[in-house]
Amino acid sequence: MLEPSQRSRFRGAMLGFALGDSLGMPAVGLSSEQATALFQDGIRPLPGSSLPLGVVTAVTLLMKEAAESLIACKRHDAENLAGRLVSWQERGDLRGAGETILTAVRRLKRGRPWQQRAAAGNDVASGYYAGAGYRAAGCGAVALTFPVALWNAKHPEQLAMEVSQAALVTHRHPEAVAGAVAYATALAAALSGAARDPKIEGLFTRCARAAKGSETAKRLKQAEEMAGKRRASPKDTLALIGSSGYAAEAVPAAIYSFLFFPS
Repeated sequence: MLEPSQRSRFRGAMLGFALGDSLGMPAVGLSSEQATALFQDGIRPLPGSSLPLGVVTAVTLLMKEAAESLIACKRHDAENLAGRLVSWQERGDLRGAGETILTAVRRLKRGRPWQQRAAAGNDVASGYYAGAGYRAAGCGAVALTFPVALWNAKHPEQLAMEVSQAALVTHRHPEAVAGAVAYATALAAALSGAARDPKIEGLFTRCARAAKGSETAKRLKQAEEMAGKRRASPKDTLALIGSSGYAAEAVPAAIYSFLFFPS
């Protein structure tokens, strides 16, 4: 049973996730300069966009499916989650879902086991995740594993393992999994209050260690170095680490932004 303070934090985290998705939706696929221009005078819909302002996209719907799976099973159950994703796809409300997610769900629908992979191993950097969507390392895995990260926020010993397993239901690229693990680590630290405590080990370092050996970890370290330079602006930092939808760029950029703009 969650304590009232935990319930409030979890609800706030999920609501914040959905709000971030809704507010950021118009900027998907834009360059940093284009996104800046888009938000300069208030948020405007993109010309030709099929989604109106204020709606959530597939990433929030994926998060909802993962959360409902946890509630139903009282634990992370990859088989149950895979089944729910197939049902979600069959309902047809896909709202800008990425091709990696759609390809993975189509394979699940055809009966391909979620855990099928090219070789054995358990190292994020080893590349054994080759398979569906190997070249697609976006942030869909972060969305899918967000509730799993909340579920394990007070259990660091199983956080990375369960988040990795949940990510593998749809994403096989090592950087997609590494990004999800790094993000989950940051989320757990934020929920505990450790993310802003100067006495606690730096958040960049903590997340980089969780995703060790990955491009995500490398860029987290670069972000940490830039954050320590007095004259380095967010623009300088994001130009170095990147700010695209690639998980190895997006996750370090998100964590850097969270720390650089504490209010």
